[in-house]
Amino acid sequence: MVTDQTKEIDRLTEENNNLKTINKGHKDLNGELQTKLSKKEQEIVALYENVKLKDKTISKLKDRIQEIIKQLVLFCKS
Repeated sequence: MVTDQTKEIDRLTEENNNLKTINKGHKDLNGELQTKLSKKEQEIVALYENVKLKDKTISKLKDRIQEIIKQLVLFCKS
């Protein structure tokens, strides 16, 4: 009976150690994934800002082209 209890204690101790090891591994992996996710979020924000800037530039160019076309039309009519 004492031997059975000792074996059970040893088994539970080993299982507890295994769970602690797994838990540490998950925490480490979670930390790595969080770091990677944060970097990707920053990249997405940077890309979004870049797209907004390009959209503004394109819009300004479009307006400028329309101005030039209007001037050309007026020039051709005169």
